[in-house]
Amino acid sequence: MYQEQRLTLIKKYLSSHKSISLEEICEMLSVSKDTARRDLVKLEEREEIIRIKGGATIPSANKNLIDYKERKVTVSKERIAQSASFLINDHYDLLIDASSTGALMAKFMENKQVNVITNSIDIVDLLGEYTDIPTFLLPGKFNRKNRNLTGPRTIETLNDFIWWISYLSVLVVLALKEQLHLMRKKPS
Repeated sequence: MYQEQRLTLIKKYLSSHKSISLEEICEMLSVSKDTARRDLVKLEEREEIIRIKGGATIPSANKNLIDYKERKVTVSKERIAQSASFLINDHYDLLIDASSTGALMAKFMENKQVNVITNSIDIVDLLGEYTDIPTFLLPGKFNRKNRNLTGPRTIETLNDFIWWISYLSVLVVLALKEQLHLMRKKPS
């Protein structure tokens, strides 16, 4: 079977199941894990899937997402950011994902003695503007729409850090939920 045929079958499966594991691809298409991985890499390059540990999911949560630059700063988002910043204790390492509310937190963190880990170029920029907080930008493929870095390398690099608090957007929580669902489906 040619690669394009396999890719079509993988996408068809994902349209009804939302996630797929490497094992499912191997069994469904009678291919090796290496071939299954190459197929997922190709689909990810085309931005048709999101690769996650042990498989892939569809990027459904991002279809109707407003471009980062077009998101509005609301009073409630600013209150959430300020309240969240009060929960941060000194000497903590924080993970803050690329969200407009997460970016607003930078304005309220100027006297904090913390380290920040993020995949957001805007959070790095804002923390540099408002604070002297050491900031670590995770590597990955640049996503212009969300102004962040994503991909398998981003996830792998997270293993190099230990953080106390995570500030995640709803979309990240939904993606994590999909990944956990996929991990539960894996055969033992």
